Amino acid sequence: MNQIKIDKQSFRYLYDLYFNDLCKSLNYYTSDVELIEDIVQDVFVSLWENRDSVSISHIKTYLFTAARNKMFNLFRNSKKFETLLEEHHNNLSISDDNENSFNEELYLLTNEAIESLPEKCKEVFKMSKVENNTYRQIANTKNISVKTVENQMGIAYKKIREYVSKNSALTTLISVLFISK
Repeated sequence: MNQIKIDKQSFRYLYDLYFNDLCKSLNYYTSDVELIEDIVQDVFVSLWENRDSVSISHIKTYLFTAARNKMFNLFRNSKKFETLLEEHHNNLSISDDNENSFNEELYLLTNEAIESLPEKCKEVFKMSKVENNTYRQIANTKNISVKTVENQMGIAYKKIREYVSKNSALTTLISVLFISK
């Protein structure tokens, strides 16, 4: 396969060609236009900064995957993980049944994943993400250390990711929905 060489001209072409499509694809996760544009901008900045060391055969796949991963990382690391998922769920457009099925599956699987967490882990996760408590507040309430709260949150994120990936064809669906457009 031929590797894509990124120079100023090709970068500008790719930016113009894919910026709007990448933004539209992230709109499935949140309606926050500024956040979406920041993520897409970060993808292109990263592409430019790493242009000499990155080896890309399929630029469209690379860009859409990078944007999706940045969004998922934001979800995973966000103090408002649950809020973002609920916002995403509440803002679904009714324009396309396939998109709605995908969004509904993601939302339901994430909630199932949260409910499947071990009881103490689930309590800590919900106190953080649903009730918006700080780790210190949770530690004080539960009579545990902040480090224990951090560990429980790490376990929760890992188990949620594993549950969603094991119980859906999420990666395949994203590829079909976004990359084939």
